[in-house]
Order: sequence, then structure tokens, then C-alpha cells
Amino acid sequence: MTEFWLALTRLGDTGPRLLVASLLLLALLRWRRWQSALFSAGILLSGILLSELLKVVVGRARPQLVTPLDAVGSLSFPSGHALNSSLFYLTVALLLAPVLKQRGARWALYAVAVGLTLATGVSRIALGVHWPSDVLASWILAAAWLWFWFALAHRFWPKALVLSR
Repeated sequence: MTEFWLALTRLGDTGPRLLVASLLLLALLRWRRWQSALFSAGILLSGILLSELLKVVVGRARPQLVTPLDAVGSLSFPSGHALNSSLFYLTVALLLAPVLKQRGARWALYAVAVGLTLATGVSRIALGVHWPSDVLASWILAAAWLWFWFALAHRFWPKALVLSR
């Protein structure tokens, strides 16, 4: 069962996220959607900074109830995996969904994004490396951070939200 949770947690690892985000940003730039590329990069990079800043400010230790099943080297709150994978998957879904013509395809994209977000967060708890409150707070923080960025874009930078040609 440990392998299952480790596989799920890898969905939120920085390496795979950076690879896919880089490909997404390159595609946006190739499509001449530089505003969308900057917007996406801004969300994702600021999320990483926010996560690291909060870890230092809060300084919460990781759970010691069980032996952690994943190697960790930072503080517990917030869960960087939960926060940043939420930002990544949901940003991709929110930007790509309007391009999809079929309503069912849009809902499927949203469902996959939410499912990957939930799977990553739950895996961190199952592996014993985060308190449930770390993950829940990270999801709430990610939702608020996305709302903030998308609200700013709607108000000041609406072209960043348009991917269609």
C-alpha cells in the first residue's frame, strides 16, 4: 500500500510539475499567448514562494505519530505538495476549460484536476508526513490564492485568461 501512496504523492512533486508547467508555458508562448504564460507562471511561482514563506513563519513540526513513509526535509505547514499541486492542476483546468467546446469535456477536466489535487493531499496524510489540518489549510489557501489571481486578471488583465485564437 505504501507504493500506492508514494505514487500518488509523486503527482505533487516539484519535478513533474515543473516539467509539465514548462511544456505548458512553452506551448502558450508558441501560441503567442504570452500574457497567459506570464499569468500561469506568476500563480505557480508565487505559490511556491507563499508555501515556503508560511513554512518559515508558522514553523510547525511534522507529525511524529508514525514513521514517515516518504523522505521529507522541511516543516509541515502548509503542505507544499497539497498547495502547489492544487495551484498547478486547477490553474491548468481553469485556463484550458474555456477552450474545450463540449461541456462534458470541461467537467471531465475539472474532475481530473480536483481528483489529482485530492489524491496528492490525501497521500501526504497517508504517508504520515502531514497533519490533516496542513493539507486542508493548503487546499483552502490554494483556492483563495487562485481566486485572488483570477480576480486580478479579470479586472486588470483579461487577455491572460483567453487561450482561444
